[in-house]
Amino acid sequence: MSRSRDDDRDHVHDDRPRRDGGALLSAMSNSLLLILLAVTAMVMVGCVGLGALFFLGWRAAPMPAVQPIEVDPPDLGNVTYPREEFRKLVIGKTKDEVIAVVGKPERTGGGDDEHWIYDGRTIDTTTGKTDGIIIIWFQNGRVERVSF
Repeated sequence: MSRSRDDDRDHVHDDRPRRDGGALLSAMSNSLLLILLAVTAMVMVGCVGLGALFFLGWRAAPMPAVQPIEVDPPDLGNVTYPREEFRKLVIGKTKDEVIAVVGKPERTGGGDDEHWIYDGRTIDTTTGKTDGIIIIWFQNGRVERVSF
């Protein structure tokens, strides 16, 4: 009796794993892989799109160049103070601090009793007259006293 090919298949043992039992698992793996690829592609497209918007279109308006403003110091030579106010402004101050609050002196004197002389910067409040000269005296680099 002759055997058919189908009969041979029934009796031959195949060591290869069968695919029909893992078909469902394989289909799920393929679906998950496709979803993962789609999500990754969307994230990459989003990043590239946002980067392009940032670099090409969403740049902030350029800041205008800052131009320095030259400001002249106030002309403190024209300011007249009551005697006590002038005294309070300068007593205990250094030379730089005195210049900052009442301006540069018209004249200076040196030696052991360094002093600066200002012309017409104070008013005697009892008489209402402007003082001719004001002398501030320095000791150890600070104003010690004021003479009107």
